[in-house]
Amino acid sequence: NCIIKAMKNFIHNIRKVEVFFAASLVIFLAVFAFINWSEDYKDPAALAAVDTIDVLDWAWSENTGWISMTCQNVGVCATSNYGVKFSHTTKESSGYAWSDNLGWISFNAVDVLGCPGGSCTARIDPNGNVLGWARVLALAGEASDGWVSFSCQNTGTCTTSNYQVVVTDGNFSGFAWGSVGLGWVSFSDDSDGTPGGLSSSYQVKLALEAPTVTPTGT
Repeated sequence: NCIIKAMKNFIHNIRKVEVFFAASLVIFLAVFAFINWSEDYKDPAALAAVDTIDVLDWAWSENTGWISMTCQNVGVCATSNYGVKFSHTTKESSGYAWSDNLGWISFNAVDVLGCPGGSCTARIDPNGNVLGWARVLALAGEASDGWVSFSCQNTGTCTTSNYQVVVTDGNFSGFAWGSVGLGWVSFSDDSDGTPGGLSSSYQVKLALEAPTVTPTGT
C-alpha cells in the first residue's frame, strides 16, 4: 500500500509539472507574439501599410487623357510601384498618379505645400467631399504651377465655378480642376456623361474590389 501510494503521489507530481510547463510555454509564446506585433507597429512602414487604402482605376483629363491612379491598372508594380492612397485615420492622401503626357501627379503632403488656398493635402471630409490639392510635378514652377484642385471650396470660387470631387460608398465622382495642364479631370464616366466621346467606362474608387483593366478607346 505504501508503495502504491508513493507511486500515485509521484505520478500526480509529474502531472503538475507537465501542466506547469505547458502553461509556461503558452505564456511564453503569447508574450513573444505580442512583442513581435508591437515591434511591427512601431515601424512607420508597417503602420502605413495597415492604415492606408489604395485608390484604383483611371481618371480622365480633357486636355491630356488618361490618368492612372495605381500601377495595378497596367500590371507594372514590379518595376514601377506607384499609386494614390488615403489614410483610414486621417483621411488624407499620399502617393502618385501617372499621366503618359504629364508624368507624375503627386498626392503627397510635401509636394503640395504652399498651395493656392485652403488646406493643402487632399483629404476626404466627413461628408465624402474631397478637399485640397494634388500637383503635376513636371509643371511645378511653370505659369500654372501644376496645381489640381478637388473642390471650389479650396479657393472660395463656388459661386462662379461650382465643382467638387465626392466619394460615395467608395466610388469617386465629379470633377477636379487642373488649370492649363489638365483642364477638367473627371473621376467617373457618369460624372457628366462620358467626356470626349470616350468608348471606355471608368470609375475611380477605393480598393473595395479588384481593379479594372486598362481602358480601351479614345
